[in-house]
Amino acid sequence: MLKQQTPKNLQTDAGLEFFNQNFKNLIKQYDINHYNVFSKKKQQL
Repeated sequence: MLKQQTPKNLQTDAGLEFFNQNFKNLIKQYDINHYNVFSKKKQQL
């Protein structure tokens, strides 16, 4: 997906899957701005 369409901005929660070196390298490689939100409440979808 990233090879065809690359987002300019990505907003995520504060999950550990978004805050590790592999993810940081990926968003840097594709020049994506990463924003996160913080909430003490958990939400289930």
